[in-house]
Amino acid sequence: NAINRNKCISFDYLTYDENMKLVNKSDRTYTLSPFTAIWAYDRYYLYGYDTVEKNGKYKERCYRVDKLNNIRILQQDRVGYDQFESFNANKFVSRRIGMFTGEEEKITLKIEKNKFSLLVDQFGKYVQIVDTLDDNHLVVSFNAVSSEPFLGWLIGLSGVEVLAPQSVREKIKKL
Repeated sequence: NAINRNKCISFDYLTYDENMKLVNKSDRTYTLSPFTAIWAYDRYYLYGYDTVEKNGKYKERCYRVDKLNNIRILQQDRVGYDQFESFNANKFVSRRIGMFTGEEEKITLKIEKNKFSLLVDQFGKYVQIVDTLDDNHLVVSFNAVSSEPFLGWLIGLSGVEVLAPQSVREKIKKL
């Protein structure tokens, strides 16, 4: 309804507590300029932008629909139209393990050739082979958000080494 009316929304966002009950994630009331719903990983997500511009851009946001509570349509008109014009849902989903938002970065890996298909399954045609090291190893690059679920997924692949960027190498070492 808010999208059709061109309005922003506010809501409480829920999380599971140790008793598996949905509770407010914080005392904060969230606001969003909503643009579309996305079906991914057997769930609906509401995609939009922060309502406050920073450095000439509105930050992308994505929330699980089943965790939105007390949704209110605001009088404020939606913002972020220019950014949304270039939005591609398939590309967005393919670059986010668990639908975490954040800055995408180019990630370069050394992988065993038999793991290449797993990367393509997750990141699609956006995975590029940079080099063939030997009969068993490739260097590949792709854009992704280096969230903890993504890094855990990489660790679970085994036979994978993050070559760049250095910040992602450090995050992997910490995990």
